[in-house]
Amino acid sequence: MRRLFVSLTVCAISGLLAAQTRAQSGQESTSPQFDVAAIKPNPSVRSCLYLGNYPNRLTARGCPVNRLIQIAFQLRKDQIVGVPAWDQNASFDINATFAPEAGPTREARYRMLQHLLAERFMLATHREERQETTYEILLAKKDWTPGKGMQPSDIDCQQWISEKRNQGDEGVPSPLTPDHKRPACMFRVGDDYIVGGTQTVADLAKTLAMILGHPVVDRTPLLRTFDFDVKFSRTRDALPSGAAADPSDAPSIFTALEDQLGLKLQAVTSPVEVLVIDHIERPTEN
Repeated sequence: MRRLFVSLTVCAISGLLAAQTRAQSGQESTSPQFDVAAIKPNPSVRSCLYLGNYPNRLTARGCPVNRLIQIAFQLRKDQIVGVPAWDQNASFDINATFAPEAGPTREARYRMLQHLLAERFMLATHREERQETTYEILLAKKDWTPGKGMQPSDIDCQQWISEKRNQGDEGVPSPLTPDHKRPACMFRVGDDYIVGGTQTVADLAKTLAMILGHPVVDRTPLLRTFDFDVKFSRTRDALPSGAAADPSDAPSIFTALEDQLGLKLQAVTSPVEVLVIDHIERPTEN
């Protein structure tokens, strides 16, 4: 009798575990995943090239894991905490495919990349808020008028896109780009310039966040679109305190925004959500 009771108990536990496994599998299956994904180290390349808009595949070339996490979670570099030291000298190629009929959205592809990082890099993370420096864009003067580097633009970008016109170089010519071309409906950023076509100040804030490595928020009342031309020096902001800059250098991004656009950046401290890496490993090759 006792033997029968033990046997029944084991069967009940086994059935419960099987049910839990089925439930977990069903839950995971609702999350979009790649059909096939190959990952290979590529230490010779560190200039990440990410191509995620193909109908049935995603590719990345020479991407450090930090950059892959930025893409997967749509975060800035400064929002990721705990990147492993080995990522300084490691980069990877990814070739991943999925069924064309699945037609995942851009957001779904980001979730697929998140799943791939968890599965192959053993990535485990959590989110938390931390007090960090944030920059606010304000009008430099109460009687504000746009600076010479900020001209109103009336291009209908939605129509431009629907007509499949080239957004890369068909805007009003710019004096700052090497080829004097301006993108029609986006930003183009070089080592010492920001050139935008038909963009808002809120769009400019996103571009500045990538340059400054801190969140940037638009606090201006400006809603319309502009063509932007900003000439600045990245090195001037990096000079040690008290060091003299080369007079021939362009101004810092802070000075350039005020002199050329009539806008100013104000630093404040505010809560910023960050992604903390709890665990990550080098991936196993296919």
